[in-house]
Amino acid sequence: MTEALESTIKQYVERIGVFRGAINNDSLDFGLKFTYPGEKGKLLVVFKPTEKNGIEIKANTQLSPKHLEIVNSFKEKKQKQLFLILQKLFIEKEIHFNIDFKNKRYQIYEKYLFDDNSLLTINKFKNIAKKLFFVDFNAIRIIHAFCQGKISAEDLEGSGAKPSFYS
Repeated sequence: MTEALESTIKQYVERIGVFRGAINNDSLDFGLKFTYPGEKGKLLVVFKPTEKNGIEIKANTQLSPKHLEIVNSFKEKKQKQLFLILQKLFIEKEIHFNIDFKNKRYQIYEKYLFDDNSLLTINKFKNIAKKLFFVDFNAIRIIHAFCQGKISAEDLEGSGAKPSFYS
């Protein structure tokens, strides 16, 4: 079953994105790297942990050197505000996440669990990859606006006001 699942997932990856290679790890039945939606898209990984009945699709993001330099120039309280803003985005988008404040990076991911009656369709797989791509894209827009001083934690408080990225 695992080989068939890996083959199916690899076919899905090749249809919706660009396959970038396999991940070799003893704790995984298989793992694949790919970019979505195309050649210059976001690098994602999909893998099946050994002895788990499901897969995970993840996007890891490290702040760019330019953004990292700007964020590190802020006091620690302001740096934490950025990651609180990102945390709020991830919660609103109902996506799993890990934030590594010390190293200024985050990971967003989705899990797909199999049951006896359902298999992962290509459309479901594409929708998961698409959701990760757009949530990450939005997070990067927020980071960019925050670094330019166009958004602060206060912008997100109160009556549900959304920050303006274009002011």
